[in-house]
Amino acid sequence: MPERIGRIVRIQIQRAPLRRSGAYDPTPLLTVDRSMVSARGVLGWAEGGWMLDVHHADHPDVRGRGLRGLSIGFTSHYEAMRRRFGDVPLGVAGENLVVETDRRWEVAEMAAGVAIRTSGSAAELVLGTARPAEPCLEFTSFLLGLPERAARSDVDAELEFLGGGLRGFLVDAGRIRSPQPVAVGDEVWAPS
Repeated sequence: MPERIGRIVRIQIQRAPLRRSGAYDPTPLLTVDRSMVSARGVLGWAEGGWMLDVHHADHPDVRGRGLRGLSIGFTSHYEAMRRRFGDVPLGVAGENLVVETDRRWEVAEMAAGVAIRTSGSAAELVLGTARPAEPCLEFTSFLLGLPERAARSDVDAELEFLGGGLRGFLVDAGRIRSPQPVAVGDEVWAPS
């Protein structure tokens, strides 16, 4: 039987890369109320129109060759990051969806993917496999308050802490042939 993960509380897109010149800069993140998800990536509704996430296959400066699908993070994972690093704003890791939940979601639980049930509808958007979003040196250095990227050997313990899905998951959207709506309030479920 599927297990409810939680309700989407934040949707955002990355208008540009967050890693630039050896540093992590979250200013290209844009919070949106609704999005469209397809095999090509994520679009967010903002400023009166649809905007492409930088990982969308049609973005002029596409990252990840347009193969990322969408990314998902959890409020409980942000709480764990706050306990270790101090102030960590919700969504700063750059995921597209942040889901409210009260426990950590492990790699094995997410491996089969997720389903999103849209509010006020019986529609269900079934997504493929989910793999951990590996923490990068720039993001880890940012959480530590460092002005530039640290050497890997200086932040090994922090990289390990952020691994295993704590930073979030990359979810395969390859099954979705036409753009499907996703909004704040929709529920995310894990298959059994």
